Amino acid sequence: MTRITTALIALAASGLTASADIIDDALAGQVGSGTASEAIVAIESHLADHAGDDRALFALGLMRAVRGFEVIAQGGHRYGAMSTLRRAGMMIFQPAAALPFNPDPEPVSIEDLRAVIADAMAHAQAADDALARVDADFALSADVLAIRLDLNGDGVAGEDEKLLAMMDGVGFRLRGEDDADMRAIPVDFDRGDADWLRGYCNLAMAAGEFVLAHDGTELFNRAGHVLFPRNETPYAFLKGPRTLAPQERDMFGVDPVDLVAMFQLLRFPVREPERMERCRRHLLAATEHARSMWAHYDAETDNANEWVPNPNQTAAFPRAVVDEDMRAVWVRFIDQAADLLEGEVLLPFWRGDGTQGVNVKRIFTEPTSFSPVLWVQGSAAAPYLEEGAMLDTSIWGDMERVFERRTFRHMFWLN
Repeated sequence: MTRITTALIALAASGLTASADIIDDALAGQVGSGTASEAIVAIESHLADHAGDDRALFALGLMRAVRGFEVIAQGGHRYGAMSTLRRAGMMIFQPAAALPFNPDPEPVSIEDLRAVIADAMAHAQAADDALARVDADFALSADVLAIRLDLNGDGVAGEDEKLLAMMDGVGFRLRGEDDADMRAIPVDFDRGDADWLRGYCNLAMAAGEFVLAHDGTELFNRAGHVLFPRNETPYAFLKGPRTLAPQERDMFGVDPVDLVAMFQLLRFPVREPERMERCRRHLLAATEHARSMWAHYDAETDNANEWVPNPNQTAAFPRAVVDEDMRAVWVRFIDQAADLLEGEVLLPFWRGDGTQGVNVKRIFTEPTSFSPVLWVQGSAAAPYLEEGAMLDTSIWGDMERVFERRTFRHMFWLN
């Protein structure tokens, strides 16, 4: 049975009516049960007969990227992490309340978690591969709030799993210019957005390579139960109540002493050092795609619901603006990030007399045990200190000024 037949059977079984465009259906969750996996099958079937369809290739890359995110979410749900994160996260970030609760999580080992990360990375790589095949300009309209996420892995992405429905469920509102709730955000994706998404895929793969390069066994064994109620550990007694000096657990259902232990255990030996160089290569690829996306954005003369606008365009998102100064400082930041990753400039050291800097490239090519606490303190930087040309640190102040102290929000958006 061909893939196209499988997709059509799934579509018929769902009771949904196909439109004239399978790509539109796939992005709107109107194929089969609405899952990303079914959308991918449908788009690949279309590409089997239309190999050079750049619009379909972008849609495939987008849905593969969504599927990679789903893999992480579904793994977290399967093993119970989403339940803990939901309780804690909703106090800080309201949409975390939309994460599904799992009252009966499966047992999990550290290798199971590594497998989830590797699987998600494979989807990000597949997304990047599809996007790399985009050859010319294209136009693809989609409502981003209609995208569905099967967070609990039940094989169905229903109406209540649209981004809009999940935001409605927790009272999270997007406001338009007239302060009315936005019920749709139509975006006209184009060639520059393919590089934007490739940049994000490479950032995701870089994060995965960094995690898998290190060994988190000690943390998982001694404090993994904070996130994973059924973690496989030689210290199973940590999951039960204290018999001496009993203490009630806090509002998140976590013993505060376990949180202290978790913080103390944030030191990770190198397990697979070759992954660190792959991490650096993915970060460099992200900077290359950032330059390429701006080359495409700058060449645009239309103005149609832009995902990321050039200074002469309007963004699809309300109140989102990119002016000349923002564009210039962002490109400058990307260039300096690439220089750091190539070891052409040093990161100024935050301790000492200011004559030495950190060779960031060597962090990846000569990796040692990673401890975020010791990096903040400074002693972890000792093997990488050198004298030489330093990064121009005025870039951060310029970004804070241009982005009106919303730098991290813009970094998340601009990639």
